[in-house]
Amino acid sequence: MANIKVYIFLIFLCLQDSVVQGKVIDFSKNSKLQKYLEVHRCRQECFAKTLNAEVENWDICRDVPDCYMCYDYCEMLPKLAMDLAHSMCSDEVYCSKGCRIACRNHQIMGVHTLVYETQQL
Repeated sequence: MANIKVYIFLIFLCLQDSVVQGKVIDFSKNSKLQKYLEVHRCRQECFAKTLNAEVENWDICRDVPDCYMCYDYCEMLPKLAMDLAHSMCSDEVYCSKGCRIACRNHQIMGVHTLVYETQQL
């Protein structure tokens, strides 16, 4: 229920901004809403894979290293230069389960991430 409220609120904000500026809204392009929804979906995956929970629970997530890293990387990775993001996702030492979940969600596959994916099948 909370997710629906978030989506409705974001759509309302985008519509309000576009109506004021007289724009036509195209959700297929990289709008602020689209970027937010990508991060939100990634973070939902973090909760599901690291906490085994479908609901967002930041209070628990911040105390679980894999969840916290995943949550943080979901927002950070799309903002980085692709070569830096690829390097981070390829780091066998630092890129833990949470990192790999965010990398996979943003389709930034490092060598380490691909090996992990193969092992999980």
